[in-house]
Amino acid sequence: MLSSTRRTIRFGSCIVLVTSVVVLAHAQTVATKEATSTISGKVIVKGKGIPGIVVGMRSGEQRYRETTAYRGVTDEKGEYKITNVPAGNYSVWPSAPAYVPTDEMGAKTLMVEKGETIENVDFTLVRGGVITGKVVDADGRPVIEEDVLVMPMPGKGVYRNYYQPLNVRTDDRGVYRIYGLPAGQYMVGAGQDEQNSYPSGRGRAPFRRTYHPATLDSKQATVIEVT
Repeated sequence: MLSSTRRTIRFGSCIVLVTSVVVLAHAQTVATKEATSTISGKVIVKGKGIPGIVVGMRSGEQRYRETTAYRGVTDEKGEYKITNVPAGNYSVWPSAPAYVPTDEMGAKTLMVEKGETIENVDFTLVRGGVITGKVVDADGRPVIEEDVLVMPMPGKGVYRNYYQPLNVRTDDRGVYRIYGLPAGQYMVGAGQDEQNSYPSGRGRAPFRRTYHPATLDSKQATVIEVT
């Protein structure tokens, strides 16, 4: 009888232990779900919401070109929602290549707390400017597949909140086109600088970096005003 009683007690203790583990695991799962946050807002063009715009979030710990971890897409009303966002500091911005934010900073900075709901993170966009032209050699022939750089002038032009050159290549007519530019001043150059010169993919010798309209000296380049 004593042995049987001990077996019953031990078996009962095992049941209590398993039940406790299940309850604890359930509580941890609920706590994890409650710790994430939601960010929502609207993307507006000419006073109306615009659908199909991706709005991304990047942690302050991520590098510029890293993949965006959290994102949402605007619906037919231009509204978006990003869910399951952990606490932290983030940059939020819309990805719309032909458009630019009316706010010069472009991205918005958010400090997200655990379980927080942040609303009205809105963006107003306008269609950006365009710089286009043609690159020819000394004989007037089109230069095909040549690198063209559009460089924002510090303090006078900014592209998506980064003072970095934009790089495109000429087509089979020697024509290039860069769009989605905020209002500002820009300098345009084609070819390669002397420090990073390398043979062309088409087998020809590289061209020296030449600035618009036709100078090797960047200080003599014509600055282009984009409005």
